[in-house]
Amino acid sequence: MTEYPSSAPPQRTPGRPALDAESAADLARSLYGLDGSAASLPSDRDQNVLLNTIDGTRYVLKVSNVDEERAVLEAQEMSMMVASGVGIPVGRIIPTLTGDTLSTVTLETGEHLVRMVSYLDGKPLANYHPQSSDVLHQLGAALGRLDLALDGLEHPGAHRKLVWDFLLAADTISDHISEIQETASRRLVEGVLKDYLSISTTELEELPQQIIHADANDYNVLVGPDASYRPVISGLLDFG
Repeated sequence: MTEYPSSAPPQRTPGRPALDAESAADLARSLYGLDGSAASLPSDRDQNVLLNTIDGTRYVLKVSNVDEERAVLEAQEMSMMVASGVGIPVGRIIPTLTGDTLSTVTLETGEHLVRMVSYLDGKPLANYHPQSSDVLHQLGAALGRLDLALDGLEHPGAHRKLVWDFLLAADTISDHISEIQETASRRLVEGVLKDYLSISTTELEELPQQIIHADANDYNVLVGPDASYRPVISGLLDFG
């Protein structure tokens, strides 16, 4: 376990790491034996760092939030391997020099789990235009294959409380509804919540449940050209 200084920029999420570029490059060198330059990538809860190595290969160093549990990241690794197995382009997990897929680093914010994946080329679907029916069909088909492949798989790290879980929507809204300062808006949300509770709770609980990606929004999906310059889904990101 190695100690590294954190950079100064403020954190958007409590427990979010903030390695500076030099420290991130040092971390990649010590853990993975990779020499290169580092640059920050967009991230909210965690920190993602693009590593450009001296031989031109690119990787993404992922430093997790201090509150992230190892089991959760292990569940993500399992899902990524399943996705790769059914032909969905995902980052390849890069082991450390000692063969580990997860390591621990100590920052000013505490102990953080670290991993590295291969870089995926492509443009976020949100920035790709026009979003043709062919590309959207590819995305739907890929997610369908992934759901089928994940059906029946279990992992302790998949059972956690997420604010994006539809089954927990009522709890999430109830926990935060007092933060709505404007009275009319708060009453509107309270009314919708009451209707939701009256008609949906039983039906949702009766639906089949399994591990899914659950966040294939247009910033977590990459599009790029294939060998014939046809636009294809080139990456699925963020298995958190």
